[in-house]
Amino acid sequence: MDRKAVGALFLALMIFAPARLSGQEVFLPFMVEGPRLSKTEFTNWVEIEATYTVRWMDGYEPVQEDLKPRSMNFGILELDPAWAEEADIKNERKFEKENFFDITYHLRYMGEKKGEIIVLGQKFAYKDLLAKDSTAQYFTTQEFALAYNTVLTKDADDIKEEFDLGSYQKPAMLWRVSGGLIILIGIIGSFALVFFRPVPAPLATTVGEASVVRAVDTKANPAKVIGELESSIAEGNIGAVCNGLSDVIRIYAAGVKQGMTSKDMITPILSIPHKWERNHLLRVHEALCDIEDHLFAGGLGDTNGKVKYHMASLAATIRELRPWSVYWHRRLFDLKGRLARPFSFLKKASWRKW
Repeated sequence: MDRKAVGALFLALMIFAPARLSGQEVFLPFMVEGPRLSKTEFTNWVEIEATYTVRWMDGYEPVQEDLKPRSMNFGILELDPAWAEEADIKNERKFEKENFFDITYHLRYMGEKKGEIIVLGQKFAYKDLLAKDSTAQYFTTQEFALAYNTVLTKDADDIKEEFDLGSYQKPAMLWRVSGGLIILIGIIGSFALVFFRPVPAPLATTVGEASVVRAVDTKANPAKVIGELESSIAEGNIGAVCNGLSDVIRIYAAGVKQGMTSKDMITPILSIPHKWERNHLLRVHEALCDIEDHLFAGGLGDTNGKVKYHMASLAATIRELRPWSVYWHRRLFDLKGRLARPFSFLKKASWRKW
């Protein structure tokens, strides 16, 4: 064998003979393994993650700029916009003289083809740091097949759920009618509150001999009496306040007779069954008696202090005794009585038991 043949044989052995790196047999100082694929399939597109493991020996290094997604060619697969400009490198590690990292490319497949597609191998650039010539070298991965399995059936209409609107028509109509009635009642009630100012009649009337006179003056206007009394309280006119308080009691208390003194009015007030109205009239009666003592009896004890207290607190009490307020409190009292009437036998039964 001549020298040329021996030289050729030696060169071939140098190229193809394996070198031992990190306990593993590799044929190149730079290589790329993969890809490992992870897929998430949606109705009409697939999200794909292709992960490559890049390995190189000391003295070499990958070209980082060429690792970016836009430098690769994945053919029909599209780049995920969130990862189109940046390389997703992770798991960087080193073992003796060998270096590793994983790089993931985030892709999407949105084509019309529903079968298998072939994705070409990718070129990964690297440089020999010890070489005088800094020209980049390339390692090309193998192409791989990607199967697209659609989640749709052959006839997409067979996954539709039938929705029968007719089964909901009756409940919907009932809700509409109920809502309309509630709105109508609310409107009528609002008009009644705003425009209807009833003149309240006494809760009880005194029935007896012909000489008994009703306490309510049918010609008196309760709203006017209340309004004048509020003005007198604001002005501090004690005499007018005294007369106004007496008029309020005579309007609302049914048992007050003509010629009855202020002291005697306590009995008809206590006979009022409506607790809310009775308590308000008792406060009015207390103020009336203290003011009269101050004006006419010369004031026994600290009547001046009592009058000042009444003048400061009467406005709120009189405001609550306006005709429309008394009217609705009476109607509420009457409604409670009607609702409690069917259960009155329970009270009688409990009394008998005890």
